[in-house]
Amino acid sequence: MLTPLVGLAFGRQYPKVRLHLVEGLSGLIQEWILGGRLDMAILYDMPVMGHLVAMPLLEESMVVVGPPNRFTAGEALSPEIVVDLPLVLPARPHRLRLLVDGMAAALGRDLDPMLEIDALPALLEVVRNSGLYTILPCSSVEALVRRNELSVATLAAPQATRRLSLAWPTDRPLSPAGLALQRLVITLVRDYADRFGWRPLAKPLRP
Repeated sequence: MLTPLVGLAFGRQYPKVRLHLVEGLSGLIQEWILGGRLDMAILYDMPVMGHLVAMPLLEESMVVVGPPNRFTAGEALSPEIVVDLPLVLPARPHRLRLLVDGMAAALGRDLDPMLEIDALPALLEVVRNSGLYTILPCSSVEALVRRNELSVATLAAPQATRRLSLAWPTDRPLSPAGLALQRLVITLVRDYADRFGWRPLAKPLRP
């Protein structure tokens, strides 16, 4: 959800700076930033390899996602109920799948999803048009829930959160444009925290 927000806001504020945004798995992004292909990255919380500075950016909560009108506003489900739902999830070693597997393991259960899909649009389409459920960050489905194309329930589990960090190489200090981008990302996280269910972790930076 940050990608379009950052691209549009940065373009308006700094029209003479060319911003190139890419998406990929966290491990691949780490390789790109260490190899000099990227100046800065937003990574899901994982052991940082090589010489990277990692600034905690936000923590996001997972929600149980179901078909339209399945859940009511404010509804919450326990992990015991969730692991018995017919689930569609990414395959291992996707970090979201590992998070859900860990939740099941804490209950002494083995997770057996009915379907594995790694592509988010296809996964959401299956949930919307079937009796299956999934677990995702609130930000991933906020727009669809607002349009009543999906419904969500809170996942009442302390481990059902994940953290994102801003990372950049220790041996390549950020340029003035990079520092401006860093400040903008932190500001946008705080501005959209309530809407997307984020808990900001980084304090605003001075220009």
